[in-house]
Amino acid sequence: MIFLRLLSGILILLLSACNSPENTDLKDNVKPEQTLDSPQEYPCGDLLRPLNPTETPQPSETTLDSYFRLAYNGAVSGDFDTAILNYKKALEQTTCECDRAHAQAGKQAATEAKELLETEGMGSKPTQFFWGRLQELTRSLSCVELI
Repeated sequence: MIFLRLLSGILILLLSACNSPENTDLKDNVKPEQTLDSPQEYPCGDLLRPLNPTETPQPSETTLDSYFRLAYNGAVSGDFDTAILNYKKALEQTTCECDRAHAQAGKQAATEAKELLETEGMGSKPTQFFWGRLQELTRSLSCVELI
């Protein structure tokens, strides 16, 4: 009897872990020519995050805001590794599906820009590519605004 209770408890833990947000792989397979889905699929209330945040921290900045700011500023300065790292951190921390899609789009745009830099050099304008690609991937997200 104790064995059955223990087994059912372990089964419940395993099932809940499989359904946790950390284990959902949102949009990892978005192709370069694709964009993210419609904003209705990413409900987050009235959340509105700048696509192009300022370089300096804002007084009310949260840790999540900081990850998005550091990621964006890293990418536009050509530091794509920093951008990828901070978009990943944002992806891990957020509970909002729209933020999750925004972070995934940023990570994808930074990864593609890094690959462009590595294969074609600075003449390929990877930071401009990043900016255009980020706008393309996030244009349907209701939680993102261009400032």
